[in-house]
Amino acid sequence: MIATIGLAIFCTVMPFLLYTTGLKKLEAGKASILATIEPIVSAIVGLIFFQEVFDLTKILGMICIISAILILNLNLVKAKSIN
Repeated sequence: MIATIGLAIFCTVMPFLLYTTGLKKLEAGKASILATIEPIVSAIVGLIFFQEVFDLTKILGMICIISAILILNLNLVKAKSIN
């Protein structure tokens, strides 16, 4: 029972509240781009707490996600400076 409540609070309620609070301070577009970092955070948590192994596929996926976030954010900055 306690595990179920903890799972509900920490995996469902808290992320929703934090994301909603973040939307008050960021544009929705930037918030959605930054939210794509979730798989990287999950992989790091798995590595630290559950001793999961990083294989080449995970590392390449993380590099692709970070690269996409950087490219999208650089394009947003360039677009704002042009306007």
